Amino acid sequence: MKDVFLVYDKSCFYEIVILNYFMNYSDCDMVFCSLDGEPIKAMEGYSVNVDTALADLDKDQIRSFIVPGGKITEIDNDEVRSYLRS
Repeated sequence: MKDVFLVYDKSCFYEIVILNYFMNYSDCDMVFCSLDGEPIKAMEGYSVNVDTALADLDKDQIRSFIVPGGKITEIDNDEVRSYLRS
């Protein structure tokens, strides 16, 4: 099972750093995704490479889905809301 982080341009990366640290030491299979699978630029200025695009995730393999705060304009859309509902 995978623990998925949805990151996007201007997402607050500091919100997931501590969670990510502890998950790294508890046998979690973490995956970073963006809407299109392309790298993002976090609110703090870091460039972040992702593992996959949102559409390429296998929903049956997701254990948890983490969405950090930030400037949510990019992910405030029907595609993301529909994905999260399903």
